[in-house]
Amino acid sequence: MKAVVVGGGPVGLSAAFGLRRCGFDVCVYDCVAAESALDESELSGLPVEAKFGDASGGLITIHSNGLYALQSLGLHDTVNACPHINIRHFGYHKIDGSDPILLRARKTKRSRPQHKQFLRSNIHIPILKACLSAGVKIVLDKKLVNVVQDSNQVLAYFEDDTFDTADILLGADGVNSAVRSCIFPRSLKPVAFWTGYVGTFTRCREINNEVTELDLDAGVYMDPLNGRYVYCGNGSDDYGGWSVVQRMTKDSNSKARNESEHEDPRTMLKRLAVTVEQWGLPESVVSCIRNADRVNSMTLYDLPDLPTFYSQRVVLLGDAAHGMLPTIGQGLCAGLEDAAVLADLFSEFTPAMYPTVFSLYDTVRLPRVSALCKISRNTAAQISLRQPILAKFGRLLMRTKFVVERFFGSGDKVALYDYREELTKCINEFKSPVK
Repeated sequence: MKAVVVGGGPVGLSAAFGLRRCGFDVCVYDCVAAESALDESELSGLPVEAKFGDASGGLITIHSNGLYALQSLGLHDTVNACPHINIRHFGYHKIDGSDPILLRARKTKRSRPQHKQFLRSNIHIPILKACLSAGVKIVLDKKLVNVVQDSNQVLAYFEDDTFDTADILLGADGVNSAVRSCIFPRSLKPVAFWTGYVGTFTRCREINNEVTELDLDAGVYMDPLNGRYVYCGNGSDDYGGWSVVQRMTKDSNSKARNESEHEDPRTMLKRLAVTVEQWGLPESVVSCIRNADRVNSMTLYDLPDLPTFYSQRVVLLGDAAHGMLPTIGQGLCAGLEDAAVLADLFSEFTPAMYPTVFSLYDTVRLPRVSALCKISRNTAAQISLRQPILAKFGRLLMRTKFVVERFFGSGDKVALYDYREELTKCINEFKSPVK
């Protein structure tokens, strides 16, 4: 049987790799034009940073739950060999770096993976190469415009008047998913929540008496009254990354887009550094922003919950299914869980039993991602409080929440979740229903 995957980001490629191991002929399509990224990489000497789907290359965190999924997919060693850091300590600060809420990595069992932080480009290309080695076909510069399915096949139509047919189609094309729009045309659109910039920097580089290095592995700097936050962290021994975002206003997205379209990156960085300096951001973080190697504008979305992730022969995964705000660092991890669940189900059932697989996929994934999206929204609300008294209370609540979670281990249900336990239970109940 043949599977088409629309979306060549880490989630789409991981799903393609998993399906290939299950015996599918797999073809991945993405709208990215690789030539421009390769040309830029050759000129700058930096790793390829192609924008697949809606993503702009920056820092990504893979928590234990995502690493469990990579283990099941057979990609853990590939990803673990990529440059990264193990997150040992993380800080939640006020915008000026004061009043830190410091979290240290909990000692875990040897068999339990640690939380890791990467530059997106450092894991993307190795996963892509693993797919090619496994026999996955990857076609770039293909923009999906329509999906048509019947009882025999599903057809994917592209902007260049070409099409492909398959037995099943996976939509992993990001929060602004064309696949989702085709199969669920009446579904609610993603809501723009924050707008800003994302960038990467070379660590320990001295420029004009400034050194690009941080005190912590990663940290968040928040100004809830003005709807601002900055994330900055290390992604390897050589590189780090940051994101600077501000609450959406009526014209903030168009303003940021117009500025980014008419400015060269160095001018953009200088302007951005002046802005965050005026916010009161610590100088060490300002230096990492001012002296960044790359910068891109971005908009962060929240996708309203879907009642189902599939329709006939088409199934959604990753941000296409449940695009969430990055406040709990679970966007990629949840997508990797999706890919692993699909692969495990197809290894348990024959490819021809895709209706059963998709139904069980819904049963396992809907409650999990609904809970994650709720937590991410609640966290976003806590760091976007507009009244001083509520902002102080929100910070106290956050500090108390972390202490309680650490003492009772209740936070484990997010970052240390192992999808395999829920999936095994679901499969057993399906095979041996209670009478």
